[in-house]
Order: sequence, then structure tokens, then C-alpha cells
Amino acid sequence: MNNPYGEEALRALKQAEETIIQHQQQIEKPMELSTELKAAFSAIGEHLPQLWEQFSSKHQKALLRCLLDKVVVHRCQRDTLQLRIVWRGGDTTSQTIPIPVNSLAELSGSQEMERSLLEQSQKGKSDEEISAHLGNFDD
Repeated sequence: MNNPYGEEALRALKQAEETIIQHQQQIEKPMELSTELKAAFSAIGEHLPQLWEQFSSKHQKALLRCLLDKVVVHRCQRDTLQLRIVWRGGDTTSQTIPIPVNSLAELSGSQEMERSLLEQSQKGKSDEEISAHLGNFDD
């Protein structure tokens, strides 16, 4: 049995595949940068922190949009964010950022901090000594 719809579908599929191949061949490859141009971009990158402050907020945002692919924020704990920046080109930068909370109980490690505070107080330590000791919990 000869099915005209099947043959028509096969012809359409073959045409679509050929169109895709032609389109892929027409996609322009990224430009190769000369050594001089690479050096110029590197020099700009080295001075970007000093230049950054001279840019308006609008220009800073536009530059970041060109450099970033996406930013992923994950709240690990109540007082901590995990930030991951995915740069154009695939490199990533990750950082853990402490964020303010409304009470001591919401801090990670608050129970250990409270235990240490009571222990130091029972040993007769001054408020200044206890405060200095508690400052070690920030690390």
C-alpha cells in the first residue's frame, strides 16, 4: 500500500533537516581576538575597579548585563545566603553571605553562643572579655 501522506511527511522532514543544516552552517563563529586586542581588554580589566566608580549606575548595570549569564541565590540557613554568579563563558563565582536576622535565636550557632556566654559568665569573666570571646563566633 502506498501512503501519500507518509511520503509527504518524509519529504517535509528531509526539507526541515536540510534547513537546519544550512542554518547551522551560516551561524557565525566567534571572532578571534588579536594579541594586541587581548592585551587591551586585560588592561581595562586590571583598571576596572578604579574606573567603576566613574560609571553612572545605568552604565554599571549595562556592563554587568554584558558580563553575567545568571545569578543564583539560595538561602542555606536563616542567616546565610549562598550566592553563585555564572559569567558569560561559563566561569562561576560562589560566595556565602551572612544576612541580618531579627533575633539571636535565628542565628546559626546561637545555641553554642548562648552556652559559651553562660559558661564565661559563670567563670566570672567581664562583659568585655565575654564580648571579645563571642566575637570569635563571626569567623
